[in-house]
Amino acid sequence: MTRIEVQLDEADLVGAYRLMGRRNTRQARPAIAQATILAAILVALVLLFPDARASFGRSPLLAGLLGAGLLAASLLFALLAALPLLFRRAARRTLAEHPGLADPIAYEIGEDRLGIVTSRSQANYRWDELHGWREDERIVLIVLTRQLFYVVPKAQVEPAALDALRARLGRAMT
Repeated sequence: MTRIEVQLDEADLVGAYRLMGRRNTRQARPAIAQATILAAILVALVLLFPDARASFGRSPLLAGLLGAGLLAASLLFALLAALPLLFRRAARRTLAEHPGLADPIAYEIGEDRLGIVTSRSQANYRWDELHGWREDERIVLIVLTRQLFYVVPKAQVEPAALDALRARLGRAMT
């Protein structure tokens, strides 16, 4: 059994939230593509046909819809711009509100299970119960459910233990 002990900080949780968000972005891509195509068609119609341009000046309904569309687009861009701040705030609150999360966390990598031990809890998960895993240059994210995950900061882990974790997660997800 391999044992990994880590101490989470705000940047580790920010990275985890980003990785979890990337999964949601992939699911939203078809809707984003459809909205972009629809907007391109509408812009092309307005640019190519003078009557379409004139109808925006004559129809209060079309002018209102255009305003609503521009408002929705600007709110979406503002949200995307604010995401890094929202991730940092969520990470800060998570560390402050969840007892034991700021304390050392130990991961026990066994052949048949993954054990997690904190100062407040102890849990064991069979490898086939895990929902998945992801990693970036900073962390390995162990996903238990669609919304529950554990974070392993790579900088705090010996390369051999990290390789053992990746190998076991890789075998479990195939």
